[in-house]
Amino acid sequence: MMKNLLKITPIACIMLAFSIMSCEADQDEMMEVQQTQSKMLTANATIESSDLVGRWELVSMTSDVAVNLNDGEPDSSTNILEETDCFNAMYFHFYDNGNVETGQAKLNFTTPGGFSCSYGAYSANYDVVNENDTTKLEVTFDLNGMTITETKNISLSSETDGEYLTVTLTAAEVDGASYINDGRENTVVGDVTQIETVYKKI
Repeated sequence: MMKNLLKITPIACIMLAFSIMSCEADQDEMMEVQQTQSKMLTANATIESSDLVGRWELVSMTSDVAVNLNDGEPDSSTNILEETDCFNAMYFHFYDNGNVETGQAKLNFTTPGGFSCSYGAYSANYDVVNENDTTKLEVTFDLNGMTITETKNISLSSETDGEYLTVTLTAAEVDGASYINDGRENTVVGDVTQIETVYKKI
């Protein structure tokens, strides 16, 4: 019996090792699923005005169509921050009293091969509206004696390195040249229907 037991034991050990490795793999997969679900829940959760309080700085700006804003160095890209540094300083600073300060930029093409970058810091009032599984940021400000309200789709997400605010520029805003006033045919900006900006909380 001892001989049989000794013969079985190494095989049993190998099977046990495979079983442990399988359990560890299952646990890793389960943790990945839980993290993904947690991230999705965070991104899809109802956003309150208080969730925005703080300063958010631009870290990503992506268009749905590749554009060429620097004469092909590098080639056309959907990563607008690779094409120009005009927008690098953009930010939002939300306060708990309903006020927001924001730095916004606009790229203006003037003559073939020439462009200028205009930048300004503004103060406004803001509100967050949740409806139909969509969260909208409403920013209200006075311009030349008129009260104007701009509405943008937003979402929040949490990553291991911080919190992120995504602000999506709608097709109408893109057409209105909110960020890029295109004066050249080869930039392809006219084909863009959506720009997604991502801000990180600091």
